[in-house]
This record gives sequence, C-alpha cells and structure tokens, in this order.
Amino acid sequence: MARDLRTDPTSPARPVTAVIAASLARAGVRRVYTVPGDMAYGILRACDAAGLGVFSLRSQATAVFASAADNLASGRLASAVLVTRGPALANTLSALSSVVAHGTPVFLLAPCESPEDARDGAFQGAIPLPLDGDAPFETLRLAQPEDLAEKIEQALARATGPGRRSTVALVERALLSSTAGPSCGQVARLSDDRAGVAQTADLKAAAAILGAAENPVIVVGHRARWSARETVLAELATRLNAPLCPTGLSIGFGGGALASVRQDQVHRTLAAADAVVLVGAALDWTLRFGAAVGDSARVIALRDRGDHPAEKRAPEIILKGEIGENLEALLAHLAQRTGRAMDGTGPVHPAIIRPDAGAHRPLFERIVTALADDFPAGAGLVLDGSSALIHAARIITPTVPWARITPGIMGHLGSGIGHALGAWAGGRFGRVFLLSGDFSLGLALADLESLVRYKAPVTLLVCNNNGLASENNQLRGGDERIARYSAATDYARVMDGLGGAGHRVENLEAWDAIRPRALAGDGPCLIDIADRDGLPA
Repeated sequence: MARDLRTDPTSPARPVTAVIAASLARAGVRRVYTVPGDMAYGILRACDAAGLGVFSLRSQATAVFASAADNLASGRLASAVLVTRGPALANTLSALSSVVAHGTPVFLLAPCESPEDARDGAFQGAIPLPLDGDAPFETLRLAQPEDLAEKIEQALARATGPGRRSTVALVERALLSSTAGPSCGQVARLSDDRAGVAQTADLKAAAAILGAAENPVIVVGHRARWSARETVLAELATRLNAPLCPTGLSIGFGGGALASVRQDQVHRTLAAADAVVLVGAALDWTLRFGAAVGDSARVIALRDRGDHPAEKRAPEIILKGEIGENLEALLAHLAQRTGRAMDGTGPVHPAIIRPDAGAHRPLFERIVTALADDFPAGAGLVLDGSSALIHAARIITPTVPWARITPGIMGHLGSGIGHALGAWAGGRFGRVFLLSGDFSLGLALADLESLVRYKAPVTLLVCNNNGLASENNQLRGGDERIARYSAATDYARVMDGLGGAGHRVENLEAWDAIRPRALAGDGPCLIDIADRDGLPA
C-alpha cells in the first residue's frame, strides 16, 4: 500500500522526488498534468505514490491549460504542471503567458541541467529565453536538498496570495537522484503573502462616493473568482440597490443563483451610472476601455494589484489587496440604500436572450440555441473559438457559478481541450461541454485521445466551416488554401478512430436525432457540425 507522504513528512533519507511530491500535497495540490519525459519520470512516480492524480497529455500547452482550468474551477491552486527539459519546457511558454496574463495561478515543475553543464553544451540543456530575463512569473532554480521543501512551499504560498504569483520551478538533474534528510521535510512557518485590507481612509472615501450616488453599478470581472464570494456580491448589490454587470470574460459568473445584467445591456447600464464599482475588473478591452462610463462618473476598483497598464482611464480610488477581504471591509462602511435600481437595467438572467428565430442563422448557432434550453444542471461550459463563436454561446448560462471558461484575456485559441479536461478532473462539474471552432480544435487535436483515455465526460461541439471563415473577405481572389481547409475533413471519424463517440450533423433534424447521445454525459463525445453557412469560428 502506498504511503501517504502528506502525513509522513519526517521519514529519514527520503528521495528528493518524494520530498517534491510531499511538498505539493501539503500545499493542497491534488493533481498533476504532464507530458512525460526522460527526466520527469521519478517525480511522476513519487506523485503517484503520494496519492496525487496524474493526467498524462499529448502536448505541453494542453497540460498548462488543463491545470489552469482545474485551478479556476476549484477556486484555488489545486494542481500543478510537470514537463521535462529543453523543447518540452519551451512548448509551455505561450500557454503559460496566456494563463498568467488572465490572472490564473500556475505552478510548473521542469527538470533542467546545471548552469555549468548547459554552458558545456548538454543535450537540451538550454533554458528558454523568457525564463532567463523578465517574465510575469517567478523562476525558481532548485539545486540543493536542504531548503528544497521550503522553497517549493513558499512559492506555492505566493501562488495562493492576493498577487496569484505563478512559478516555474527548475529542478537540476543532480538533485533528482539525491536524497534528503529529515530536516528537509520540516518547513518553517510560511511567510504571510496576504496584502490585507485597504487603508481605512480609502474605504471610507469609497463608501462616501457610493452612498451619494444615485445610480451605482457593480461590474464583476474574472479576477474576482479567487476571493469574492457570491453571497458577498449579492449583499453589495442589495446594499447599494445596484445591478451586477459582467465583463466579456465573466458572463454568467453567478450561475443560476446570482442574476446579472444581460451582456447586450452592459454598455447602456454603464452609460447611466454615476458611480462604478469594479470588482476584479478593469476598464480595458473587456469593458470596451470604459467607453460607456461618463466623464463625471466616479470609478472605484477592487483589485489584487494596483496598476493596470491597459486601462485608458485610472479609477479615482483603488482598493488594493485580497478582493474578497476588501469587499467585506467596504460593506462594513456602507449603509443600506433605499429606492429602485435603474429602470430596464436591473438584474436579468442572461439566458433569456434569444436570437430572432426568423432570421437566417448558421447551423452551429441554431444548435447552440437548442443546447441552451437543454443545458444540464451542474455542467461546465468551455469555449474555444473566434469572437463570433463566443458571442453565439452567450445564451448558455450554466447553473454553477464561475462555470464558463474562455480562451482568456489574450484569446489563446487551442486551449479548449485542456480547459475541458481540467475543469472536469477538478471534480466541480459532473460533465463539461466544449464549443470549439475547427481552427481551434486543430491546434490541440491529438488530445482528443486524452479525453478518450481518461473517459472524460466531455461533449465537444465543433463548428466545422472549413477553416477561417472570418478571413474570407480579406483573402477574396487569393489562394483559398491559405484560410480554407479540405472539405472532406470529418472530425467525427477522427474521434471514432481514437476510440471515442463521433457524430456528424448537417442539419437540425440530424441534431435532434443524436441529441440524447450528446446529452447523455457517459463519456467523450464529438459532434461535427458541418456548418457551410460560415459562422466565423
């Protein structure tokens, strides 16, 4: 029977790989996403022995996106990524940059050569350039067994603090084959990375602005996920008698329990506001750079970091630190308001939006509309495609809060399969629906096999419009192979060939016929929607 290293931290002369696994487990990591390689097997065996779930994927980027979705769904750092050296580590960087920019914490482990061996030309010894210079995450080199556990657990603690500081931990080859004494497992008291609440003067000033406002509006952004509880958001809306608005990245944040303004009404709602509270949001592209916010409106921002360089307008007051703590502190200074919220812009469940049934719409969009009526309770929703595809899916509102996962603030396509697998593996959703464009699917196609191997209950709807329909007009008259794929491409047959269930749909009648199987949730299922009407996906 495998020993649980979480409860046995002081056994003598343990392998360093076991110390690494035990450190992860003590910090609350429960799953590891990996693409295995020669120098990573020892850590993988130790993680498996420590009771951590190990998910082996087909691309390093997919492993990063899976861990990010697991952490996002869990609301904490519940997983880590393990890849091997050289090109494998380099292959994580675009996904890692995207995830970190979105504000999702990630802890990535990778073996490496020592600086001396790398200088002498060790095979795959080079460290990718962004890790040698400035990066939006911490790079930690582990070379000595004595302080190994403390360094790892301090980095993991920083990933759970208000800054959500992600880490790439490089473990030198010689360390992987060494052992560590009992003291290595005894971690000193971890430093407190909590920023606490904002200054009392700032909280009182914010409360005074909101108390005097006639039409306050609350905007909940994706960074509120980590510490702002839905009950506290509801209390703030009640106390201010104000509507809750999403950004482009937080649609449906309240699930079925916390209503919000429809996305198509957010701009008008903000235009009527004389005070705006940004809870984990910013006046960047997710809110059209604040174009709707009037010059006289006062803006108060609760955020886990002070600056936001993408903003074209700075808030009057920034309450920096743990968003949830500052939210509760702000409530303590607010009196109950009376009166009505703004006419026509009060809380409205976003699922009531329905496109005009009489309009000519692409097949994929019509099937999404049908799915919105059938969307199972407790399911998660992952989107991976163009803005047109994501806009089409706005009508689907999962019942669970924070259950809608997109390509993120950088719009990194190809993230969908990793996001879907991680969202399911975290255990918060009984099943996951993934809506993907064919371009996005192609970027991670091999990991369809991963869904099959782990029997993940993921239903994947693919908008198969033969490529980049959004580029058609720009390339008109040129070689159509630049942006158009083979018309013979059949993703249902690809899924069948990998051992999953694949279905091809060319009209609504075909969707109705396979709908029970698509909604069954008994394993991975791909619906290839041959959408020749050309939704840009």
